[in-house]
Amino acid sequence: TGGIEDLQLIHGPEDVEDSNVDESTGILKNSLTGHVLVVEDSPDNQDLICKYLIKAGVTTEVVDNGLMAVQKALTAPYDLIIMDVQMPIMDGLTATKKLRAEGYEGPIAILTANALKEDKDKCLKAGANNYMTKPIVVEEFYATLKEHLQAADGNLNVA
Repeated sequence: TGGIEDLQLIHGPEDVEDSNVDESTGILKNSLTGHVLVVEDSPDNQDLICKYLIKAGVTTEVVDNGLMAVQKALTAPYDLIIMDVQMPIMDGLTATKKLRAEGYEGPIAILTANALKEDKDKCLKAGANNYMTKPIVVEEFYATLKEHLQAADGNLNVA
């Protein structure tokens, strides 16, 4: 199998339009269903993540800090939360810990530019189910979606 040079990285929204996401990941357009809360303070990253989710058939809601994420997640059901780490008002690790302390059991996937093993350990210790790095690795991103969201035909995807 291929090495790191074979991974498809996404640096911005312009990479989504012309990418071979469907072929490289095995995910067809509109193949998943679910409602995802995107917690990200960068408008460019919000746009990018939502484009991928919408392409897969998922509905999205976006907030730009951890405090808003906690408020939303404790009052509305989400099939997955994609949580950035570094944000104003409340960072993603604090928000994840708070959600878990409040009894939130839904899946939380951390998305961060911090790529050291210690960073991954901190995210998982905070209560995250998944850890993904920026720039987004398409295969990793869609594997996480498939792990937590249902297929459009009603079957639960298992990675």
